[in-house]
Amino acid sequence: MSPIPQPPPLGPNEVVTWVRVEHETFDIVGVILTSLGFTGLCVLVAGFLGLALGAARIIRGRRDREAAGADRIAIHLAEAEPPLP
Repeated sequence: MSPIPQPPPLGPNEVVTWVRVEHETFDIVGVILTSLGFTGLCVLVAGFLGLALGAARIIRGRRDREAAGADRIAIHLAEAEPPLP
């Protein structure tokens, strides 16, 4: 075994503060839960935007058809004649 290394000597007004640092650990459960939460958020935003834009498009289409309906001219075609025997 090698001897424990000693820090250099300190001056009269020097202080060393020791902070214990834990070893890093990889939290796979946290990564998966965070990913699922972010995915759920994206699904909710996409669903909300899809519903809002779809409803707006339907409403706009109905308004356009109603406005265009006033300018339409009805054409009544004659009934087709039965074929000759």
